[in-house]
Amino acid sequence: MNWLLFWIVIYLLVIIYLTIKHVKPKDPENYLVNNRSTKLLPLVITILATFVGGGTSIGLIAMGYESGFAAIGIGIAYVIGFMLMMRHAGKIRDFGAANRIYSFPQYLSHRFTAGRTALFKRSFSTVVNGVNIFIFFFLLSAQFVGMATLLRYGFDMGYQHAVVVSAIIIIVYTALAGLSGVIYTDMIQFL
Repeated sequence: MNWLLFWIVIYLLVIIYLTIKHVKPKDPENYLVNNRSTKLLPLVITILATFVGGGTSIGLIAMGYESGFAAIGIGIAYVIGFMLMMRHAGKIRDFGAANRIYSFPQYLSHRFTAGRTALFKRSFSTVVNGVNIFIFFFLLSAQFVGMATLLRYGFDMGYQHAVVVSAIIIIVYTALAGLSGVIYTDMIQFL
């Protein structure tokens, strides 16, 4: 038996187990924000797995090859962004828990549109959500590309089929398990 296939099957079985274990769709607090009780180490690992995943790494390596030293700017921007979030994360978490807020765009809309007109609220919300969707579309696409590259070379399959398989796997386990399951799978993938 092909050892790569063996380990990928084992990996998928672990992912399926964790997904089934964490399926609790009737509880939005658990599904969307893991009851706001994620410990520090799993939180750090899931953030690193998201921002330093296969797709991002492939993209940054390619950018470093093409742009040279200028590509370090992205790493510096990540560090500055994480430092800013570290400073404000506790306040954002407490505010979110008090107001049942589940996303950063929802937090920004709630925080900065109080007392404004309905048109301003809609416009602000549209812009914030549009920027969030735009950024995470490319981040998620990079993850699909990274996983598809592994599948393409590991199983000698066409690139388009590998992207579709990657997308299905990632979307299904994320949609079924919610944040709790994603944190556990990110920990496995990162380590």
